[in-house]
Amino acid sequence: GKRAPTTGRMDYYGPCVNKSARVAHAANGGQVLITDTVLADIRQAQDKDPSILPHMDMMDMGYHGLKGIALPTQIYQVLPPSLSARSKSFGPLHTMGKVEEKDQEAAKQRQLETKTTGSSLSPAATTTPGRLTSPSNATSPLSPMTPALTH
Repeated sequence: GKRAPTTGRMDYYGPCVNKSARVAHAANGGQVLITDTVLADIRQAQDKDPSILPHMDMMDMGYHGLKGIALPTQIYQVLPPSLSARSKSFGPLHTMGKVEEKDQEAAKQRQLETKTTGSSLSPAATTTPGRLTSPSNATSPLSPMTPALTH
């Protein structure tokens, strides 16, 4: 980051900040969303210290297209068990749409290839995040609420 000329405060930018903003915007009021990358970081931290978020409920919300993000992003909803009843009361996520299940494996493979090779995708691939279902389907969970962050 660098200092903003008008405010003198730090101004952060880049792909991580952009993705974080898109995921935050996808949430409804009171809803906590994280990406698969954040979940992996939490699980890694739990391996060292099991007291980190030991009792959380998580719902896999599927892969979603996010504006300005080349690849579909896997999103999870996280709630403490005392609020797990709220999981069905949230509206659809505010994304470009949920990626169809058959396209999720291709998205996973592209993400792995990008992470391991560091290569960028072709311009055509970056403009098409995958076939999207209608946003009305975004509320149907792929799996029931399960204790999160356990192996």
